[in-house]
Amino acid sequence: MDKPIAQKICQLEKIPGKGGWIYCRIPEILPSKKNPFGWVCVKGTIDTYSIKSYHLMPFGNGELFLPIKAEIRKTLKKKVGDYVEICLYKDDDPLVIPEELILCLQDDPEIYNTFIKMEDYQKRTIIKKIYSAKRLETRVNRIASLMTEIKNVIR
Repeated sequence: MDKPIAQKICQLEKIPGKGGWIYCRIPEILPSKKNPFGWVCVKGTIDTYSIKSYHLMPFGNGELFLPIKAEIRKTLKKKVGDYVEICLYKDDDPLVIPEELILCLQDDPEIYNTFIKMEDYQKRTIIKKIYSAKRLETRVNRIASLMTEIKNVIR
């Protein structure tokens, strides 16, 4: 495997205010000039929790942070002020579009072509949203909503 782009122990912090994100600062990684908002896509581990296709987010001051989702904190039994060990690698794995999504989108060639022409980061975000659902019914509803959204944009 390649050399990590960040490997360290960091303290969990929280952005002030209601609903503020819990995160680790990652100042050693610079924002991307080619991705929206300077996102950098990473994979790796937070303690023993594996992540992939995960975006480092910008603070707005030129620094990036790694959001630590509630699911991860719950699994690791971590809270604000606790420390985690992170090991991050650049995630430049090729995008894989699930076959069932392709088949659904191909029902309408115009929708399919519009989806295929989207930037990879947009497709990754959509795929992650659809397949983060635990129930099949929710995934089906999200695919249907996606198709409606694309149809509304192209018409």
